[in-house]
Amino acid sequence: MAATFTPDEVTERFRRLPGRVTTKQIADATGRGVQAVQYWIDNLDVPEVVETQGRTNLRDRDAVLEWYLDQKMARHSKRGPQGATDVARALRPTRLRLSMSELADELGLANPRALYFKIKAADPQDPPPPEDANGRREWAAMRSWLLRREDPLPPRDPDGTRKVTAVRQWILANAFEETEAAQLEDEHGLTVRQRDALERARVALAAGAEVSLAWLAKKIGVKPAGVQDLFDATASPAPPQRMGPKALAETFDVPVDRLKGYIRRFTPETSQDPFPATDEEGRDVDEVHAWLTRFWSGKS
Repeated sequence: MAATFTPDEVTERFRRLPGRVTTKQIADATGRGVQAVQYWIDNLDVPEVVETQGRTNLRDRDAVLEWYLDQKMARHSKRGPQGATDVARALRPTRLRLSMSELADELGLANPRALYFKIKAADPQDPPPPEDANGRREWAAMRSWLLRREDPLPPRDPDGTRKVTAVRQWILANAFEETEAAQLEDEHGLTVRQRDALERARVALAAGAEVSLAWLAKKIGVKPAGVQDLFDATASPAPPQRMGPKALAETFDVPVDRLKGYIRRFTPETSQDPFPATDEEGRDVDEVHAWLTRFWSGKS
């Protein structure tokens, strides 16, 4: 199992490497695992390949180290997965959606893979929120899921039913939190505490419990007719407005290497119509679509 190293430890481990490093060497030096590094390569602005030996891509060691140390993920923490729930309750992330590595970083987990295994071992009756095309999950839904790990749906009575009062109390367990973290809004206009009640009601309904939508609407302060719409809208994340190279390539059916070639070739310094710029969330999907349309029509 990979171990996360402090920035000083990472720096020292990089210094022992040759001037050109492989993906595995980057993984070993950072303690993040090959899959995590491949995710960075596909979705973040990791320094480009400077040399190829056979089928092995090599990157400049110093450039990769400088890039890594500039990332939030380089922050070191010793927290284990058991403390994640308490952290999640008070967390106020700046993004509405988080990737696995971003979430682990926000939670301050010393070993991001612990979160991965937590998700893999989830109760099939209460699975984690689905990922979007960028591999990110809505924070409000993920927070609710993390809180439910230590507060699951009440068990059935001996007669096979669940008391309505017990289910209602469970649904509203966090609905009246007064913390700033609980009053953050998600991308659907719901506060985190409203979203928690909605997600708990979803789980209860899926388990066959009795839940009145009119009652739920009144408790979370929405119109009764809109509850089902909220269930539908939050069932799966909407396509992200910004994507990394891999997700863009899949969206527009372009080989990822070709798309990355466009990114390298059409820059503000070399083209009057550069490929759309990126930020930490990726590139704007509509802008990329418009650029590709111009390029394919010969107008770029």
